[in-house]
Amino acid sequence: MADLCSLIASKNLKDLGFNVYCEYTFYNHYRVKDEIYEKHPGLSDDGYQDLLKKYGGPYKESEVYGYYVEPLKIGSSNKYIDEHTSSEICSCPTLYDGQKFLREQFKKHIIVYSCSQESWQYRITDPHQSLDDGVFGEDFATYEDALNDAIERATTELMKKE
Repeated sequence: MADLCSLIASKNLKDLGFNVYCEYTFYNHYRVKDEIYEKHPGLSDDGYQDLLKKYGGPYKESEVYGYYVEPLKIGSSNKYIDEHTSSEICSCPTLYDGQKFLREQFKKHIIVYSCSQESWQYRITDPHQSLDDGVFGEDFATYEDALNDAIERATTELMKKE
């Protein structure tokens, strides 16, 4: 979903006080550890829950489940989310909401513009700067990539100041 902020931008926005309802959320999604799966092949995730709940073991939950390397972006109304298999990291705002938050709360203006048919760049300015004095971004293949990078960059800079 190209119109959503990356995990880095989302975490930074959260740390800066972004608190708006978002349709999507970043979650850590647990999976069964390889060594447990090898000891009990063929069990589903529910089967592993049975090992932990109904039979009282022989394992602790932390011994059975590990994290995926990358968090999964999952709709907040997804039926697969429950307290045993996932934990929320932060909301996942749209690029527009991230850009609007920076503009309204921190007076950071992000301007994304086309350099050619296949290249996008951005400038980050505030009311005390001219357009030529802002922070410039490199070439990006899409408007969304440029905007996301600008949000990451602006939020990272703001967090350094706090």
